[in-house]
Amino acid sequence: MDIIRRQNKSQINPLWIVAGLLLCGLAGYFIYSLQNTSDYQVARDTLRLASVNQGGFDIVVRAPGALVPTQVRWLAAGANGRVEQVLVKPGAQVKAGDLIAELSNTELEQVYEELQWDLEAMQAQTSAEIKDLESALLDQRAIELEAKSLFQSSELTLNAQIYLRERNQGSVSKIEYESSQMQTAQRKERWQIEQARTKSVQENVAVQIVAKKARLKKLEKQIERAGQQVEQLQVRATMDSVVQEVAIEPGQQLGPGANIAKLVQQDQLIARMLVPEIQIQQVAMGQKVSVDTRNNRIAGVVVRISPSVVNGTVEVDVEFTEPMPADARPDLTIDGEIMVAALSNTLFVERPAYSQNFRSMRVFKLSADGNFADKVPVEFGRGSASKIEIVSGLNPSDQIIVSDQTELDSYSRLHLTN
Repeated sequence: MDIIRRQNKSQINPLWIVAGLLLCGLAGYFIYSLQNTSDYQVARDTLRLASVNQGGFDIVVRAPGALVPTQVRWLAAGANGRVEQVLVKPGAQVKAGDLIAELSNTELEQVYEELQWDLEAMQAQTSAEIKDLESALLDQRAIELEAKSLFQSSELTLNAQIYLRERNQGSVSKIEYESSQMQTAQRKERWQIEQARTKSVQENVAVQIVAKKARLKKLEKQIERAGQQVEQLQVRATMDSVVQEVAIEPGQQLGPGANIAKLVQQDQLIARMLVPEIQIQQVAMGQKVSVDTRNNRIAGVVVRISPSVVNGTVEVDVEFTEPMPADARPDLTIDGEIMVAALSNTLFVERPAYSQNFRSMRVFKLSADGNFADKVPVEFGRGSASKIEIVSGLNPSDQIIVSDQTELDSYSRLHLTN
């Protein structure tokens, strides 16, 4: 008996599989080509191009800054006081001794007067006490002199009696002789005691005079300080300068040390530049600088480099080597160019975005016909703010893209369109 075989409908024709794979491949290639062509095409006018040059260029570090005075003095209150009047305004030119402001302090002035009266009284009292001490010393010296005279008188008598006794003249009895000896010894001892007493009184008088004069000197110093404080109520300029700032106003109550006015010498200015920390390694002492004040250019040299970094910048002070122009003012905004080096016969190009000195970077280099740009590695050397040296990777007349390539970083080849 014959069995009828039914055809399996689940079997797939291999031709259909091949056709499906080809169709998927074509679709994928089409999508890839479409995406590839769209991503790689870049309008030429949206890019900034630069040519590689050979020759010399100056390496400069550019940085902003301001003019700052080298001589700055703040006038401060010497004591408590109330501002009566302010006689100058910012920008005024003053000479040393010119009156800036007047303060008042009634209590301080009264204390000063009372101290002067106390000084007069103490001077009179001290003078009287010193005279008393000197008089006591004179009295003691008189006593010492009297004791000395008595001793010398007894000594003369004794010597005469000795002379007579040695010559066997019996006019001097033994009792008189021994009495003279005893009296002479006693008077000598008394004279020596008075001498010691005179020395002690003299030393005591000297010590007391020193102590009294020291107390008098102390009071004189107190009066001097009080006088200085009263004098400082008249606030005066301490140097020929320009008043840059006045920090007080009439009626204001000030304490000791409170700032009153800021004085600067306008003809003694330096430029303080804020150099980015990434470029500070190129800056050295003594390098020449060109400072632009917007109206003039002034030459100078680097005289100080700050050891610390603040907000990503380093302070660099520039001292001027030529007279200051008339428009120079403290706090005037400036731009400075520090001359780092002058390179000759080297390859250089306009600095690409995000390029760094002595670092390697991949940049887009244009083809000979200028229609395509391929990414190539380039090693950079020294550079300035706008130009950078090429160590390897490029040749003279090569063109590269120097504008920001962040959006193109994932591609290795670009098609430039007009």
